[in-house]
Order: sequence, then C-alpha cells, then structure tokens
Amino acid sequence: LLYLFLKTSDLILKLFSATQSTKTPPVEIRKILLSNLAHLGDVVISTAMLDVLKRNFPEAKIGILVGSWSKDIVQYHPLIDWVHTLDHWKLNRSSTNVFQKLRHYRFTARRALQEIKTIQYDLAIDLSFHFPNAIPMFSKANIPRRIGYTSGGFGSLLTDALDWKEINQQIAYYHLDLLNLIPIKRLPETLKNNLPSISVKIKNFPVTDHQERGAVS
Repeated sequence: LLYLFLKTSDLILKLFSATQSTKTPPVEIRKILLSNLAHLGDVVISTAMLDVLKRNFPEAKIGILVGSWSKDIVQYHPLIDWVHTLDHWKLNRSSTNVFQKLRHYRFTARRALQEIKTIQYDLAIDLSFHFPNAIPMFSKANIPRRIGYTSGGFGSLLTDALDWKEINQQIAYYHLDLLNLIPIKRLPETLKNNLPSISVKIKNFPVTDHQERGAVS
C-alpha cells in the first residue's frame, strides 16, 4: 500500500511539475540544510559530508534535520549552526501505538517546518535514498534549491534529482554523489565521520535549546 501511494504521488507530482520550470534556480549558497531522518548510525555516516560542505562553502552556515533519537550526536557539533528534529512515524521505534506516532509526527513536522521557514535556507540536501525523506518539507518551506534521490518518493519536488542505483560503495559515497550535483570541487582525500570531541560537548553543555546552536530561538 505504501509503495502504491508513493508511485501514485510521484505520478501526480510529475504531471503537475511538467507545467513548471525544471531549470535549477541560480542561488547564492549562504545557508545549507542537510537532512537524514534515519537512526543513529546513518546520521554518524552523514557527518562526513560536513567537512565537504565547509571546504566548498566556508562562509555558509549549516543546519541539520534529524530524528530526535539522533539529536545528541549533532546538538553541539562545531560545524552545525542549527539542529531541527522530525520524528517520522515510520522510523519511530518507541512503544507507543501508531496513532500516537502519527500525532507526534505531525507535531514535530509543524515545528520543524516553522523553524526551517524562519531561517530561509538557500539549499537543502536529503541524504536518504529510501522512504521516508524530508523532500516535501523542503518544498513547503520554499527552499529554492532542493537536492535528493528519487527512489524514496517525491522526486518531482526536487530541483536536482538523482536516481539511486545500488553499487559496491560505502554509504558515504552515495551521499557524496548528491553533493556532486551542486557541484563540489574541493574534496578531502578520504571521507571520514566527523563527530565532536567530548571536550567540545562539555564546553557547550550550558547551551540551551533556545540558543542558535541548539535550535531556532
């Protein structure tokens, strides 16, 4: 049923977008939103992209959209300026029932959308190649440039889309394939997870959720 829903939605969106301009808008990249709604290990792998983005856009500020279950590892990251949380019902592993998960999802979605609209990101990149993703939220927030894979649904809402094909490579290189759509010119010699040291976490411990590094004030 979910597969049928996604295929139908993609068909409708594709027909609608056929009347719209598919040209990628020229955008000065000053604020970048990176998204990975999956679980802790997936978000750890995603941190390898932070170095790549900073190498290419040293003056840009970076936000990240994750599930609340992954928030702790990015909360005080020195390369991240804003943290947003969205708990998708399909990824929620709590013991609550499906109706409670849906209600919680709607609450976190409304909050995250408002935060993202307030910041006015120039570029959003969804790193997921499976459902669910944050592509509809990128569109609702009117982010001018939206990059992601088509395989998780809602590909017609992207300005730069990539078809996912399973090949023999590490997950981080699937993420890098998306960043190459920008395009990226300055690459590190190797891709490594980038996690803040314990000392950084301790130093930033007093920061509250109402300050910029934790969430939108």
